Amino acid sequence: YDITPDNAYKIYDPLFCEKQHNMTWANWVTNEDLAHLHTLNNFGMFSMFEGEEIHKLTGGVFLGEVLNHMEMKVSGSEDTMPATKAFIYSAHDTTVAAFLSALGLFDSSSIQPPYASVLLIELYSESDQGSYTVEVYYHEGPDAKNPTRHMTLPACASPCTLEQFKAFVTPLVPMDFNKECQSQSPSPSPSGVAGGGG
Repeated sequence: YDITPDNAYKIYDPLFCEKQHNMTWANWVTNEDLAHLHTLNNFGMFSMFEGEEIHKLTGGVFLGEVLNHMEMKVSGSEDTMPATKAFIYSAHDTTVAAFLSALGLFDSSSIQPPYASVLLIELYSESDQGSYTVEVYYHEGPDAKNPTRHMTLPACASPCTLEQFKAFVTPLVPMDFNKECQSQSPSPSPSGVAGGGG
């Protein structure tokens, strides 16, 4: 069996899950094997989400949802959920990687998002100026040495104004997912995540 960056996850992911759940590996598996597979898997995950078109079709749907919620909050048009202060989504590692990649925050030096990773996108009202800013934080799982990091978007200074965020994100949001994907199946939920307001 030839192991490549494209298929390493097929072996790495089950072994990683078994290790996380204290299951016994087959005799042929070593920690060194897992480390090699981890490197291949990280490279494969980065490659999976490389390129503007892929950003649009993977992370773009969810980016559109995030931007839509922000714009509704700013315009006061959230009639169906006026008191909503947070939207919480649960997702797979690939969904988090797709979203980070679309934002320009996932590159070849990144690692596969670990269990319990958290991505926070916060909208702040700068009341003294009548403007809004967006901050992004990434909590890279419970085992990270520096678990929560402020992330600076490549297209924005920090803090990033809502206008800058919108200008950066809008070209990444598909206008017609099925047409742009040339798919016959219905549009996905935002990048396959489940969520709601809270």
